[in-house]
Formats: sequence, C-alpha cells, structure tokens
Amino acid sequence: NLMVSQTDQLGTDVRLILASQSPRRREILDMMGLAGKFDATPSPLDESELQQTLRRRETPVTPVEYTQLLAEEKAKALVETLTLQANDSPVLVLGSDTIVDLDGTILEKPVDVDDAIATLSKLSGQQHSVHTGVALYAVTA
Repeated sequence: NLMVSQTDQLGTDVRLILASQSPRRREILDMMGLAGKFDATPSPLDESELQQTLRRRETPVTPVEYTQLLAEEKAKALVETLTLQANDSPVLVLGSDTIVDLDGTILEKPVDVDDAIATLSKLSGQQHSVHTGVALYAVTA
C-alpha cells in the first residue's frame, strides 16, 4: 500500500509507466488499486546482451544483484526514450525483473517448451528461491 498511498499524494498529474509486457506485473498493479492509472510499455532494453555482459564480469553477480540490475536497466532504457516538454506531467517509470535461483544458479525464462520442461525437471523436488528486483525512476522536464 505504500506505493499506492504515495502515488495518491502525488496527485493525478503524475504518469506511471510500467516498463514491462508482463501480464502478471500489470495484474499486480491492478490489485494494488492502480487499475487504469498506469501505462504498460515494454522496455527497449536488449536483455540478452545485458545478461551476457553480466556473465562475463570478473566478479560474478549474485542472483539478487542480477534482478536489481535488470530491473534498473529496464526502467532506465525506457526513461532514455522519453521526451518531456516543459509543461508535461512528471513520469514514474517502474522496472522489474524476476528470476529463479537454484543453488546460486540463475535460471532464465525458458525459451521454448523443451527448455521449460528441462527447467521444471531441475526444480522438481529441489528447494529454490525466487528473487524480484524493482526500480522506480522519476522523470521531470
């Protein structure tokens, strides 16, 4: 409720953009009472390129850091496409990313049915964690 109450305090002149094409993320915002109060626009971020860059780092990122970085970069990539005029309303851009962590190994979204079956097989009977990173950027003219 914190985000909803803070958004209410900001007034109706603030635009909220969800930097995602995920139906689940839209549903979560709707359930928070934000139905009809935000736009959903996919982030232009090339996630696969960023994922490769993160894998090549000398110091590996943890699964938690990974979700935080992806959430921040998704929001930032969308922010960089925005052009605001002097009298435009402020914009909040919300980026988010979720991954599954199996013993410190990041399991990406399956690319096809066979990959999904392989992922589910790895997880079957195994304890795992799910991490979600969230980033919120405020943009004004």
